[in-house]
Amino acid sequence: MGQAIDKVNFSHRDFKAFGRKLHQCLNALELLLERPSFGRGEASIGAELELYLLDSKGLPLPDNVAIQKQFGDPRLTLELNRYNLEYNLSPVTAAGEPFSALEQQMLDALQGQTAEADTRIKLVETMIREKLYSQASKECLKLLANKALSDEQRAAVMTLQAELSIHTGGHADVRRIIRELQALFPEHVDAVRTTLLLGQAELRAGGESTAPGLALLN
Repeated sequence: MGQAIDKVNFSHRDFKAFGRKLHQCLNALELLLERPSFGRGEASIGAELELYLLDSKGLPLPDNVAIQKQFGDPRLTLELNRYNLEYNLSPVTAAGEPFSALEQQMLDALQGQTAEADTRIKLVETMIREKLYSQASKECLKLLANKALSDEQRAAVMTLQAELSIHTGGHADVRRIIRELQALFPEHVDAVRTTLLLGQAELRAGGESTAPGLALLN
């Protein structure tokens, strides 16, 4: 899986070679099944979770290689098409509550990614407080490039970008970012914080923007 195939036409020799390889695999399986110890021991259950990648419009997102690298988990493997991934859960004993154990594996994997992103968002907040604006801006871009980011996390990063723009003089960018934020993730907008950011941006812009800025801050 995931290996590039550079040809679509195959000769009779290719099919013969494939047949030989297939029979070799079947012979190996037969030998395995004949082992006296095969199938002994505690019964276990495993599972594969098929994942299909979609963009914001519900269309296939052909980015499985990039997402696999971002996830950094050897249990997440590529599938045949570029919008498909497979998560191979570790086997668990059949006794007790095996399905709950498999569910917990999935939750742990997802929460691990969420926790890592949350830590990096906190790091950006610290960078802004320490006036490390260039480093904070680069980290925001890296976070937003992570397709595994949740909508709530993405909204938090965009809000930090708006705050950064105030410190770096990009007052027009503040309005643009907040408009995008309100359009894309309205349920995750911090209304008080975004209003304050807009007011600060208007005040710093000066001129005719001063009065609207004061009105927003009031």
